[in-house]
Amino acid sequence: MELRVKNDEMVLRGQIDAIVEQAHEVTIDTDDDVALATDITRGIKAISKSVKDYFEPMRLETKAAYDAVVSAKKEFTDPLDAAERELKGKITEYDAEKRRKAAEAEAALRKAALEEAEKKRQAALEAQKSGDALAAEMAQIDAEALEATAQSVTVKTEDAKASGMSRRKAWKITGIDSSKVPISIAGAEIRPVDERAVMALIKATGGTIQIPGIAYEETEILSIR
Repeated sequence: MELRVKNDEMVLRGQIDAIVEQAHEVTIDTDDDVALATDITRGIKAISKSVKDYFEPMRLETKAAYDAVVSAKKEFTDPLDAAERELKGKITEYDAEKRRKAAEAEAALRKAALEEAEKKRQAALEAQKSGDALAAEMAQIDAEALEATAQSVTVKTEDAKASGMSRRKAWKITGIDSSKVPISIAGAEIRPVDERAVMALIKATGGTIQIPGIAYEETEILSIR
């Protein structure tokens, strides 16, 4: 079998060398030369088809083997990839829950401060009615301080950290109204709507650009090494 393959390849190589040499030697000076060149071209096409026909079974066999290897590998890697996505999703959800709780705590503190400020304002009014100017002034000062506190109150939270973990911002387009999208923006032509060009603009501006007709939101890509 191997000997036959080598012989077949030698025949093909001989045919190729011969016709390539013919092509090199041809000069076109007359109509007959054109006819000869045309015949040689037909011969080149015929040999080219023979080469394709010769290698096609090998290509198909090799592709089938490659596809089988890829499929077998996926049976092993797919569960691992899914597990990795699941864990990253859980970490992302945990961070989001921490931020939600922090925002909730901020809102509660702000509400409590504003409610207390309102009580102080009512106390100031009552003190004024009773003629106690000092008490009214002190209550008013307390009310203003509580209102300032309500505006500035923050509950700090940080995303979880671990060795080998990193995060980077990303964005995804959530809606497109083509009728509102301009032909170009910031020197980049984006219409007809080119989502790749739109994403490039969003990334270049760190998610601050406003594009009529384009809605997008910030996301996060979690990497673990």
